[in-house]
Amino acid sequence: MKLSLDQLISNLLNGLDSRSKNIMKRRFNLTQNGSSETLASLGKELNVTRERIRQIEAQSLSKVNGLINNGAGREFFDAIKERLNYFGGVRRMHDLAQDLAFQFAKGGTSSQLFVNQVRFLVEAAGSPAYAQENSNFHAMWYVNRESLEKSRAFCKALKEILEKKKSEVLEQGGWHGMFAGTLKTHKLSEYIGLNFLATSKNFAVNPYGDFGLSHWPYIKPKTMRDKAYLVLRKENKPLHFEHIAERINMMSFDRKTAHPPTVHNELIRDKRFVLVGRGIYALKEQGYFPGTARETLVRLLSNKGPMDRNSIMDLVLSERFLKPNTIFLNLQNRKYFKRLNDGRYTLA
Repeated sequence: MKLSLDQLISNLLNGLDSRSKNIMKRRFNLTQNGSSETLASLGKELNVTRERIRQIEAQSLSKVNGLINNGAGREFFDAIKERLNYFGGVRRMHDLAQDLAFQFAKGGTSSQLFVNQVRFLVEAAGSPAYAQENSNFHAMWYVNRESLEKSRAFCKALKEILEKKKSEVLEQGGWHGMFAGTLKTHKLSEYIGLNFLATSKNFAVNPYGDFGLSHWPYIKPKTMRDKAYLVLRKENKPLHFEHIAERINMMSFDRKTAHPPTVHNELIRDKRFVLVGRGIYALKEQGYFPGTARETLVRLLSNKGPMDRNSIMDLVLSERFLKPNTIFLNLQNRKYFKRLNDGRYTLA
């Protein structure tokens, strides 16, 4: 029969007086989804000081700890130890909660309430240790300091390698070799290494499945320009600005909606993008050049020399969305172009 955390927590709190039980439920938010209440808010409502609330919490946790040490919830705490040891001694808080949910949650799915229950039980037990969220790492539980330092050293080493070889990672998808090399250096299995990376905020995967550092715009684009850049780079072809906006919304980079006029304005302002047709944009780095139809013809004839009409048409249309008549009419401008006796065109 599956152990019920609701029943386990109810049994653990039964020995407390009503006020202490109420404080514990609200401090750890054990009755509903959401966040726990602060010492100050509880103290104000109950007309006692914050320090008194803190004392009641500490005394209550001590009583619950005694019950746990006498075997209450042993199946649950054994499961925590097993999962942590399996993953190298550390596990992101929400990942461990989901691991445990398969065994102890209703429906086998984690929820904020389930996470709150796990946090309460772990804090009452006094182990495993808890590392708070900070700018570089997510909140996590860990077996001992050695495991925590080992995971952070691995993350730091891989981050430094990726920083030095950014172009190789983005252009060639070379992070796999770097990851494998770092695993070997730190003597870790692949699944433990991946678990360590999951605890860090410095790594991310974009909606296209590319792995890299989370501060890279290619991995976590924040501005509309960077989102448009990533879309065009992945599509590898010119797109109308309305279609670019559609792709941005479809990829769900974040909760912000891409509006076509906004996207259009950003494309106009950024030199990475080239207008190649009416409202159609491409990336300059993919071989597209800015300029009018006439400027395009001047550049191509300057680079290639005299060409016949069909060759000119093919070259221009390979990089610009223009009507053939537009190209032909521009070639008739004798100020810039002239037609040779053999039918080819050259610069005037």
